[in-house]
Amino acid sequence: MVNLRYQSGRESKGNTMNTQAQALQSELALDQTTRDLHVAQQQLGQAMGKDLFETLVVTGTWSTSEVPRPRPDFEALLASEPKFRPSKPRSMRPAPS
Repeated sequence: MVNLRYQSGRESKGNTMNTQAQALQSELALDQTTRDLHVAQQQLGQAMGKDLFETLVVTGTWSTSEVPRPRPDFEALLASEPKFRPSKPRSMRPAPS
């Protein structure tokens, strides 16, 4: 899109080159991620005792039970932290003399 605008004279060359550089960076990041995936698959295969470098595909479903998390006592936590002890409300009016 930016290239078409540049060719029609409505975009600067700097923006066109910046867009091309971003596209190349994205392609390189995709290539690196693909390589990382293959390495992770090989490491998984080795951990499972397979020495062949074959692509592993996991199928099926995997379910786990939810881990119960105790609800923390926030009032006790606040009371034990000196920075967060509730202060007594003060009125905005000056004290009577």
